[in-house]
Amino acid sequence: MKVAWRQCVRITRLCCQGALVKETEPSSSTKAWGDPDLDRYRLPASIWRALESGHVMLVRMTWLIEYSRRGGILTRRQDLPPEAFISLRELQDLYGEGNPDSVLPIIAISYCWETASHPDPHGTQLAKIASTMEAQRSLYAKFFGEMGVMMDWISMYQKERTPQEQLGFQFALTETMDLWYAHQGTTVYMLTAPPERSGRSYSDSGWPTYERCSAEQIKKFFLLEAKWKLCMDLGREDVKDMEQQRAWPIGPEDFDTLIETKKFTNGADSNAVKTLFRKMSAKQLGGIKKLDFFSMKTPNVTDCERLGRCLNLCRQLETLDLAGTGLAEGKSTKIELLLSPSA
Repeated sequence: MKVAWRQCVRITRLCCQGALVKETEPSSSTKAWGDPDLDRYRLPASIWRALESGHVMLVRMTWLIEYSRRGGILTRRQDLPPEAFISLRELQDLYGEGNPDSVLPIIAISYCWETASHPDPHGTQLAKIASTMEAQRSLYAKFFGEMGVMMDWISMYQKERTPQEQLGFQFALTETMDLWYAHQGTTVYMLTAPPERSGRSYSDSGWPTYERCSAEQIKKFFLLEAKWKLCMDLGREDVKDMEQQRAWPIGPEDFDTLIETKKFTNGADSNAVKTLFRKMSAKQLGGIKKLDFFSMKTPNVTDCERLGRCLNLCRQLETLDLAGTGLAEGKSTKIELLLSPSA
């Protein structure tokens, strides 16, 4: 099979329903391209720096579980008690020297606000988050005795804000939002089934779409020692379904088209989100050396088209693992046809 990709040196076909592992060797002109940028989404230092600012604070997983158990309704960040938060030092101690999968003790929540003034006035979404964390807690315990949770309502300054808090909120929104979802070490919970009374749809909403597409772009699907998935769809009832619903990656051009169909409370957010996603994609896809989608659900033709356009941005990619995806010949050919000769 011939692949229109200048860096490609060989294709290894696996005996797995036509699945492919593509191995490439970067050309001399692209070897140094993107590495420092990718570090933002690969190494813990960027997360630690974001937390050092104090503009984003993470809440203890154990506190949230217990608070939900008591029927609590979350208040905004400014009104939470000090014991709800986990310090940067404790997170760094939990991570220590790292682990084989480079996972971080951090869970980011992607969800729709139920009302304009409060995201979860009845505690329904908190209950779902807490029950999932409780079910997964024994898996996290292999590496971490505690997890920090990033959820905008409780991690970032909310209205009414002082002038200083407004500056902090803007910093968190523009300088850190990509990290919590896109970083390869964070675990992302996606609440794709908002309470019916809200009248909201996760798949139709702008910011959740940005968060999901960011989370699903380059995170590993298969981990060596961590026995949980980094992207979980909490709109499903069964844990296995939660883990298997991860979507295939999408690049900036396709994202621009997709986001035009989504709803934003503030119409200006659409362009801001496009800019954020494009900037993140250039750094992530431009610097990634291995994309590991081992055992993900079988992609459809649209998934393959989008993946092909993502691969055209992967200037340093050395390995693409599609084993166990059931990728059939016709679909793998679709990917190849979309690869640019200059990629």
